[in-house]
Amino acid sequence: CWPISPPWKSSSLTLATSAAALFFLGVTPTQSLIALHRRLFEASLPDATAPWIDLYCPGRWVPHCTVALRIPDDSLGMVIREVRNLIATPLLAQCMAVELLEVHEDCVQVIKRIELQLRES
Repeated sequence: CWPISPPWKSSSLTLATSAAALFFLGVTPTQSLIALHRRLFEASLPDATAPWIDLYCPGRWVPHCTVALRIPDDSLGMVIREVRNLIATPLLAQCMAVELLEVHEDCVQVIKRIELQLRES
């Protein structure tokens, strides 16, 4: 049985630029969130050759919530305005599920999805 999802707080919106721009919410790491990440990582049974293993293994993972992927250069201004209008920080939230995704040129494939228990209000 998966534990209750710890509440998390995001206090930043980050635009990362590499091969393609992406927007993500920076999530404040807590002990309960880091412990949950370790359990999820171990449950995913990653192969040592998985291309994402160095980014997402315990001790290296940067808690975040991706908002937009592969933003074309000519759309950056519009995406920045829309994200700022839609998402206010700080943001308090709770995670309902975690998905391991494989991102391809033309699609995103869900490799694994784990539903988490929600804290009752």
